[in-house]
Amino acid sequence: MEIFEEAVLAYISAAPGRFVKPQYDLKYKDGVGGSCPDFVVIDYIKKTIYVVEVTTASDASTIISRIRERETRWFIPLKIEMSQWSESFAEWNYRVTLFVRDSLVDKIKNEAMSDVFAIPFDEKIFPWKWTWKEQQPLNPLE
Repeated sequence: MEIFEEAVLAYISAAPGRFVKPQYDLKYKDGVGGSCPDFVVIDYIKKTIYVVEVTTASDASTIISRIRERETRWFIPLKIEMSQWSESFAEWNYRVTLFVRDSLVDKIKNEAMSDVFAIPFDEKIFPWKWTWKEQQPLNPLE
């Protein structure tokens, strides 16, 4: 795990009520999957499953092509697998959160995908810039 992934792991795992699995292997089967997102976050408080990708790339084209395939790449295989653990996971929300360079945030937001969120590294990798409520980090993923 590289330094930016480690910083994102600290951010996404600090908020209460979350389970985080790094490098979640989604096997290719029946035309879906075949991916290994940087993190999968189960947020029990928001009843949301987040696929979290971290990229330091200066060009948004690769990550945009991945999020356009989010249903077959991530969401469908996750729903199938997680529903085997608990049927309630099939009813939860599924979202993609990207941690990217500041210069890519607007390009990703211009894709206008309501279930995809871009977060700039500079705002989130330093704990003193996190969103705090008293001594509890809130650290939103949307």
